[in-house]
Amino acid sequence: CNEDEANEYAKVQTLEDALVSLERIAKAFVVTLGCKGALAFDGTRYHNIDPVRVLAVDTNGAGDAFAGAFLYGLTKGFGFEKAGRLASYTSAQVVSQLGPRFDESQCGAALGHCV
Repeated sequence: CNEDEANEYAKVQTLEDALVSLERIAKAFVVTLGCKGALAFDGTRYHNIDPVRVLAVDTNGAGDAFAGAFLYGLTKGFGFEKAGRLASYTSAQVVSQLGPRFDESQCGAALGHCV
């Protein structure tokens, strides 16, 4: 989820309070932070996911792209950090163009970025 959604779900005002609440109910989670990247909790520790800097043209689909790429990475055996790099890169590419699309031709570059 994103930061606003985490705060709303936890019924709190700050990210720190939301994280405490989420830790009580989830074994693992990721909170996206827009241009500040993301924070991933693997059940033991937090991983700061750095943003990939791009000129954002259209943010529609950014969260879905992040989630899809992150989950893809986990299913392929990537750890949280590597899956986070893939997700950050993928969502950055989606917001740098008009419309929420990630072309198949972009997949190789995304996977190469997370290595």
